[in-house]
Parts: sequence; structure tokens; C-alpha cells
Amino acid sequence: MAGYLDDRIVRWRTGTTEGQVAVLAALNILTLLLLAGSIVNYDVVPAAAFVIPLLLGTMALRYRPLLLLVLFIFVCVAITVTHAYLEATGHGEPGITGGRVSTLLVMVLVAAIVLYESSRHRSGLPGPLGEAMLVDLRDELQAQGVVPPLPEGWRSQSAMASAGGTSSPATSWWRTCRTTRPSSR
Repeated sequence: MAGYLDDRIVRWRTGTTEGQVAVLAALNILTLLLLAGSIVNYDVVPAAAFVIPLLLGTMALRYRPLLLLVLFIFVCVAITVTHAYLEATGHGEPGITGGRVSTLLVMVLVAAIVLYESSRHRSGLPGPLGEAMLVDLRDELQAQGVVPPLPEGWRSQSAMASAGGTSSPATSWWRTCRTTRPSSR
């Protein structure tokens, strides 16, 4: 079981389609659980609770799977609010309240911001995945930047520093290397 989970995490970290589908399925299950809780007791699980899978999706999904999640969340929010409306009018209470309207407007605004932000990722990967990719790239560059063993009498000095002062390969790496070899006199 642990090997299976490790494999799924690696697939998610590398941004594969299989990893994205697994995360999308997990977030859809979470959304369905919120829907069930909201239908059972809207006061405990209001429509605003659906922002949780939306924000998790922003951190874990690429743009297209995130778009599918947003659409699924909208359907669930519509079901939740319709159920709350019908339940309220069945008890003689007003179905449309300022709180419900403002919750829907906030959800639409948050979804629009999330989708806009996700569409702006230059790498196509959400923040944590893009960051993990850059860390892996940095580690690989550092491993490849090691000066190999030199012949007897040769000396080498090297230094590596990023152009922006951070240890990210997203900035340009500057390499200086000074090698001296024994004089052939």
C-alpha cells in the first residue's frame, strides 16, 4: 500500500495526467462529502465550505483539471443552495436571503480569481508542482556542475551562484572556473 501511495505522489509531483486525474478524483470525492453534509445540515456545512476543495485544487491541479473541478463545484453549490431554498420555503421562511446571494457571488468571484491565476502559470504547473520541478532541476544542475577529478598537478577552483541571489534554477546560474595545469617547461 505504501509503495502504491508513493508511486501516486511521484506521479502527481511530476505533473502526469494520471497524477492529475487521481487528485481530481480525490477533490471530487471531498466535494461530494461536502454536498452530502450540506444537504443533511446546511447550517453546519454552508455553500461557502466548497471553497476548500477549490483552494486545494488551485495548489494541486493544472488548469484544465481545475476547470473541471470548478464546474463540478458549481453544480454542487447549485444543488446545495436549491435544497436550502426549497427547505426554507417549505417552512414558510424566505428562500432567498442576502447571505445566500452574497455567498454565491463570493464563490463566483473566488472561482474566477482561481481560474485566472491558474491560467497565468508559465510552466503549466500549479505552484507546489512547479516549485518541486525547479528544486529537482536545481539539484540536477548542482550535481552536473561538479568539477571532475583532475590529473596529478592540476588544480581547479569553481564557484556557483545564482543571478538573483536565490538558490533557484529559474534565475540564470553563473559559473566561474579557473583551472591551472602544470607548466610544461
